[in-house]
Amino acid sequence: MRVRYSRCPGLDAGVRDYVVRTQERPRGRWARRGLVSRYGPDYWAALGDGARAWTCYRATRAGAVADMLAGRTFPDAGGS
Repeated sequence: MRVRYSRCPGLDAGVRDYVVRTQERPRGRWARRGLVSRYGPDYWAALGDGARAWTCYRATRAGAVADMLAGRTFPDAGGS
């Protein structure tokens, strides 16, 4: 599976948001899978399309996306 990121403008200057798309097989269609965000210098979290919770913070963007694609998400402090 191939993963592609495209940066989207964020509302907060301290947060970088990227749309995550995956391609299951060569020359297949790219499907939107969710959003990954960078918080501060070393923390990444991802939210899959249709998911109710974010992943745990990870040191790398790829780590957060791997958790998202595997379905490992956790409620935030607000319970969402």
